[in-house]
Amino acid sequence: MWCTPLQDRIYNYSSIPQIQYQESLIQTGLLFNINNDFTSYAIYSQFWASTNLAIVGSIAPYNSGTDLYHYQYIGINYRSINEENNFSPISINTGMHRLINKKITGNDRWFQFGMDFHKLILNKKISFSWKNYFTKSESLKIIGLHYVHSIFNKLNLGYGIQYQFTNPNLSFNLNIEFPI
Repeated sequence: MWCTPLQDRIYNYSSIPQIQYQESLIQTGLLFNINNDFTSYAIYSQFWASTNLAIVGSIAPYNSGTDLYHYQYIGINYRSINEENNFSPISINTGMHRLINKKITGNDRWFQFGMDFHKLILNKKISFSWKNYFTKSESLKIIGLHYVHSIFNKLNLGYGIQYQFTNPNLSFNLNIEFPI
């Protein structure tokens, strides 16, 4: 099975931070996505409106040969709290992505809905994620495994792997995050 050009762009460009609330109002950082065909990066920021709701955005320029692309993402991350004031291990994220190419008329736009399951295993923060990217005519489903490691008091390193169902493809992700 082969991916369409739009599915390839969705898979290559989508940059969503998966950093959980860490008692910091604003979290910023860099996202790197590496697969066999493409390497991308984005600068992101998360604003935590409350301890369980974040407004997220990322932006990145990409140079592909002679074409200059501009990537944008805006979304929200939500994690419920139960009666005992404990966080649920499941979080929901949704948002809109845009890829703009100044030389080509029309922009690519796709939406995303996903769920993450967070678990502490051997004192390590592990997340299992499922994401569905879609347009009016196409859909792309991805699962992933993500690990977050605190290097210093305020510097976090997250890395993981993603698998694309349409065209069996693996990508490796690296997030460097510094909460303010």
